[in-house]
Amino acid sequence: MRSLLLAPITGAANRTALINRQRRHLINLMRGLTEPAAERDNPIAVLLVEGARSHLQAGLDWLQRCQEEPA
Repeated sequence: MRSLLLAPITGAANRTALINRQRRHLINLMRGLTEPAAERDNPIAVLLVEGARSHLQAGLDWLQRCQEEPA
């Protein structure tokens, strides 16, 4: 996500394209986070998955805010 912050300074990439690419990446990671049936009985594993989902959601929220800001 650093490249998104540096894009206006370097002029190296289209900001919208960077946001969309990073959003797709985070969504794909989130899709890959599933709780295996065996792990549901393990509260630590459940917390780790929830934490990872929260982190990814925060990234998606941040990207949304970046997209709403004027370039």
